[in-house]
Amino acid sequence: MDEPTLGDLAERIEELSRELRRQGRAAVAAQAAAESCLEALQDEDEPSTDGAGGDADAADVDVAWVRAILPVADALDRVVAQAAVLAEPRAPEPRRMFSFGRPEPRADPGAGALLEGLKVLRAQLLAALEGRGVVVDRRTGAPVDPEVHRVVEVRGAGAGREIVAEIVRPGYRVGGRLVREAEVVVRRG
Repeated sequence: MDEPTLGDLAERIEELSRELRRQGRAAVAAQAAAESCLEALQDEDEPSTDGAGGDADAADVDVAWVRAILPVADALDRVVAQAAVLAEPRAPEPRRMFSFGRPEPRADPGAGALLEGLKVLRAQLLAALEGRGVVVDRRTGAPVDPEVHRVVEVRGAGAGREIVAEIVRPGYRVGGRLVREAEVVVRRG
């Protein structure tokens, strides 16, 4: 194999720089969501009234708490997806001498550890939500229900039955009350 040219190296450096900028933006977005959530939760801790001098209904407080935590859950889902891409095996850099056969892809062990840690964190968050009576809707394969699904993309043609093919953002319910509808990709036919 040929040694990389200066143009190849510059292109690779630019590609890595773009990836670092993207990762940095994701981290900033996650931090902003966490700070927003913290502020909302602190606001919930302050005594509130319903206008008549009484305490807010407990179900309303749970719904407000869930709405406050959803940006963190969404940011965590995005970061887990990005870490999964980083953890996928990639072809190693070309060897300069004695390159026989096709090089085997290698995963980045640091990205794999990051992915596992994020999955644990997401599982803990979902357990905390479920402990508060929150039901997370990530169902696929079910018929589209306009009461709980917001269709963001339709795949396939025809007038057949619409089935949830992919969840873009999960839906949330608490105490039988819809907090946020699931954003879904629908398959027709």
